[in-house]
Amino acid sequence: MFETTLKMLMRLARKDPEGAYDNQALRIVEKLKAASFENSLFRTNVENFFDLPKELLIKEKSLKLGLRKLNNRIAAQLSSAKPDQRQIEKLIRERRAREKVFMKLKERLIKEYPAYAALRYPSSVSVHRLQKEIIRPDEAILEYMVTRSHTYVFAIDRQRFYTYSIDYSLKKLRRDVQSLVRPLYGAEAQESWDPSIAYRLYANIIKPVEHFIAGKKAVVIIPHGPLSSLPFEILVTSTAHSAKRFWSATDRPHYLVEKYAFCYAPSASMLSYLRERKRQRKPGWNLVAFGDAVYTSGGEKRELNPGAEKLLSAFNGLGTQTRNQNLRPLPGARKEIAEIAKIMGGPVQTYFGAEATETLFKKADLGRYGYIHLATHGLLLNGAAKLWRQPAIVFSLVGDKENDGFLQLGEVFGLKLNADLVVLSSCLSPGKPRPGNLSGLLGLSRAFLFAGADSVILSMWPVNDESTATLFINMYKKLQNVSKAEALRQAKLALLNNRATSHPYYWAPFVLVGKWNVTFRPGFNKIDPKKMRFKGLSTWRKFFSM
Repeated sequence: MFETTLKMLMRLARKDPEGAYDNQALRIVEKLKAASFENSLFRTNVENFFDLPKELLIKEKSLKLGLRKLNNRIAAQLSSAKPDQRQIEKLIRERRAREKVFMKLKERLIKEYPAYAALRYPSSVSVHRLQKEIIRPDEAILEYMVTRSHTYVFAIDRQRFYTYSIDYSLKKLRRDVQSLVRPLYGAEAQESWDPSIAYRLYANIIKPVEHFIAGKKAVVIIPHGPLSSLPFEILVTSTAHSAKRFWSATDRPHYLVEKYAFCYAPSASMLSYLRERKRQRKPGWNLVAFGDAVYTSGGEKRELNPGAEKLLSAFNGLGTQTRNQNLRPLPGARKEIAEIAKIMGGPVQTYFGAEATETLFKKADLGRYGYIHLATHGLLLNGAAKLWRQPAIVFSLVGDKENDGFLQLGEVFGLKLNADLVVLSSCLSPGKPRPGNLSGLLGLSRAFLFAGADSVILSMWPVNDESTATLFINMYKKLQNVSKAEALRQAKLALLNNRATSHPYYWAPFVLVGKWNVTFRPGFNKIDPKKMRFKGLSTWRKFFSM
């Protein structure tokens, strides 16, 4: 039904450009994405991490369940051989009455609990409002919708709004994306990476709209379906490689990252929410970083954190020399964080080894920090029910008596952040794209964004420890003068232009999601807590409440 409606609206938009059919099509796409996300939230119990009264949650669930049952009964009557018209009219009246009560509840949630309402019931945003209030003059938005027969692109900037229908089916697109990304899951498969597929994807999903993004400082990609697992930066633009099936360091292709700085967003409404959200206070500390946590007890007789053993059995290993599910020590993380702390300057806080615990992270009043950097392992938990393919950030697995050491997706929603940027310098692969699966890239980034971060950087496949440290040290240096999107791009180009790290496996795994402009430059707070002298407890408290 949805696909037929979308196809019809896109066809009408081509015949009658002034008829606003493309606006209606985009509105439907945004509603579908919001509904898909909302339906998938049941796996995470996000309501447990908001300060909502229990009676409101019970009322919300009861009204939703009642409406679902009424819709099912109406549908059953309409599809029966002899529909009872009086019964149908009665059921419709009941539904209207219940919908009225539900709308009042939603209005109350929006007014009294805006963060929860924004998560559960995101407001749709019109093209006119996007162009007048949200989109910056130096950016373009490309929103994708993948259906069984076609891929649709909505291209928007301050002055223009174009729609494109591309003959690229879900089946073909999924096959190409998986074939392109699969070899990047291990360093040993580098030569099997196929530049011709990267060129085919570029020719289909970017080239038809490339004139639209020319000259822009940043391109915001709003992906859908298989495209959620694709970093657009790795698409090959050189026609000479359109038929080359194997990658070679001596015949390097030209990539899209060499032309554009990319940023990603889960939806246009989410982008609007982020840019209109008001910051409550300026962070008093520049950076907090956790890294190189303790993952094994070693020779000492130290027990694992409570519940950690059960969760350790709920994932699969992937490789060796990577920040991945093998939970090996990460010596590169210490160097990475130490260098980044120097670049950030001012008041910074770092936690290594046994201090890098989930409990300390949760209790650290994270709203004080402008940047949060986690140089840890990341993994996908597998199993039944709520643990099914949930991403988790792994802190120290020993020495924490209050938490298991796995910061899971649902728990991220409960964090109180105020950060310009959260960096997950770890392997958090979204795995195979599945409809409504919150274990994916956008699900995890969305959680951090709703928790209060302006933007998130995270990986799309297992990453190399050494090249990751180099990438982020360079990126933080660049943040002094350029945007987050451009800083990440320039750091990638530095690896790309080094023959030893020129393969996409090394430079391409990390993507930026959220706001691409910088609010706080490195060193935005100049105070060094080590050099401060406090005259009393009140001064100490005042400093730590910044």
